[in-house]
Amino acid sequence: MLRTFKTRCASVLLAITVATGALAPVAAASQDLRMPDTRDVAQNYRPALQPAPSTGGIDWVSAAIGAAAGTGTIIVAVALGGGVRRLRPVSPRP
Repeated sequence: MLRTFKTRCASVLLAITVATGALAPVAAASQDLRMPDTRDVAQNYRPALQPAPSTGGIDWVSAAIGAAAGTGTIIVAVALGGGVRRLRPVSPRP
């Protein structure tokens, strides 16, 4: 019984080794290890450039988001400054 188990394990291990050893050179041969930009230049790849849409004005949504973020940053800075001021121990004056 023990010999059968060892034989079975050995045959399975041998089959796995042969299968992975046989597939490894095929996978390594077809893999291109160059950088993506290098591959693009080698294949003469040129992306089609599209002009950016011209809206002709200010993006008010982006301006409002930026103003809200700036205001929030100022509020947080003032709140933290006030909190630090209150945490300082007050030394009694002689």
